[in-house]
Amino acid sequence: MTSGRVRPHAGAGARRVAADADTPLGAIPWPRIRVVVFDVDGTLYDQRPLRRRMWLALIAHCLARPGDLAVLRTLRLFRRLREELAEEASEGIGRLQYERPASLLGLSPEAVQLAVETWMHQRPLPLLRRCRYPGVERVFEALAASGRTIAIFSDYPAGAKLKALGLRADFEVCATDADVQRLKPHPLGLQRVLERTGARPEECLYIGDRDERDGACARRLGVAYLHKAATPGTGLPGAFHHFDELLPWLSDPPLGRPAASISDPDGSAPGAAR
Repeated sequence: MTSGRVRPHAGAGARRVAADADTPLGAIPWPRIRVVVFDVDGTLYDQRPLRRRMWLALIAHCLARPGDLAVLRTLRLFRRLREELAEEASEGIGRLQYERPASLLGLSPEAVQLAVETWMHQRPLPLLRRCRYPGVERVFEALAASGRTIAIFSDYPAGAKLKALGLRADFEVCATDADVQRLKPHPLGLQRVLERTGARPEECLYIGDRDERDGACARRLGVAYLHKAATPGTGLPGAFHHFDELLPWLSDPPLGRPAASISDPDGSAPGAAR
């Protein structure tokens, strides 16, 4: 009697993973998946060492410039209130994410935005590459080589981060885009990915690190979800720990699509940043 799960179609990849077809990865209908969507923060890189390094850098900055101590409170409040905005499914997030903390701190929204862009978006960039999860670049290359589309859906702008990580995606959608303006788990941003790629929900896989945000977003649209666990043994359904666990499932192209060549015409590896 079969398990009812979709097994990989015949080929070298199917032979390598036949013994693992009852794992969470084996539950994904890989032959039908033609678009793989990634969250960024905490999914493509480990946030824990990054946050430690940025915390030390910010403390050193404030010790040298005591007048900037308010930045610590600004960033802490910004993060907390953004979580509340996500739970409220608030519209107009691009504006509200700065206005709400600004009103409580007696600052202008522009001052909050400057602190966030400086300490959360710009200064961490040189540190991202060393925090990148092992194997993620191989997964991006394998996805591109198999002919699948790589997309990004993140609550924060991802372009500069992808470049710093040495990765390349075909499509990027951010929660603060003008045609989204909703934080996860609201599914509008993921819906925009489906619209732009022309994929149906059953042809899409979303990979994230927060089940209550990324996973819930995917489930609302009927999109398959895999959970990138920072440590093994999380107990969450659909969880994997190391990106190399995905590679055997990506050796064959999706049904009806030939695999891409090993390198692009310019000689760059698929999925790697130019």
